[in-house]
Amino acid sequence: ARSNAENQRRTLEVTQDRMGAGRGTALDTELEELVEGGVLTAMQAIDAATRVAARAIGVEDRHGTIAHGRPVSFVHLARSPLEDIRNLRTVRAVWKNGERFDRNAYRRPPVADETDEPEPEPSGGPASPQAALDGWVEAWRTYDLDRLSSVILADRTLTYFPSDEQGLLEGWDDVRGYFERIGFVPGGFQPDQELWLEDLVVADFEESAVVTATWRIGNRVMRADAARGPLSLVVVRTSAGYRIAHVNMGNYPAGG
Repeated sequence: ARSNAENQRRTLEVTQDRMGAGRGTALDTELEELVEGGVLTAMQAIDAATRVAARAIGVEDRHGTIAHGRPVSFVHLARSPLEDIRNLRTVRAVWKNGERFDRNAYRRPPVADETDEPEPEPSGGPASPQAALDGWVEAWRTYDLDRLSSVILADRTLTYFPSDEQGLLEGWDDVRGYFERIGFVPGGFQPDQELWLEDLVVADFEESAVVTATWRIGNRVMRADAARGPLSLVVVRTSAGYRIAHVNMGNYPAGG
């Protein structure tokens, strides 16, 4: 059996052999061959292409893994590559420095030149990532569907991982349906429980921002009994103000 060091060396050798093969599917093919040939497991191949590769070229302090203070860049797949490494080809979207690029509607960002007109400032809606976050928290505290829609990117590119349902919700129609199922209504009301955030970090990149925190829902007086979990949001700058484009609400075990 090969050691991890030998596997990583072999991965780098194959990568170097393929440097002239171009981008895109060449990497997918390389990882498929490594896994199907028994050189690496699927997890080892993914690790080699991300964390190990970043370390090999000296950028492991900024790239290769997702952590606080690093650029938020990842790929959203339709199916798990741990089940079949060929599922790396099922790309739905790419997040680059907190900005989403949809696979079906991908286009390169325009290259600015001196003759370009300045982009207009956002008008209406949240004026900052913090304002969008505050509106989202307020919507939860009042179960107000209207307040929620004023801070959410209400189109098909919105993605949402809820804490109490499995799977990814895609697009405003699916996300709105989820919130209606859990009791949100237009105009809102005063619920018995309150949502609040702890350990909040807002990384502002001007055109976008990444928010991480621990969410809690319950009674602040009985704080130990409140449900809680990790939270991450991506906020993007639009012509209608800053809007929340992605939410991931995880769950911590009860009593943890």
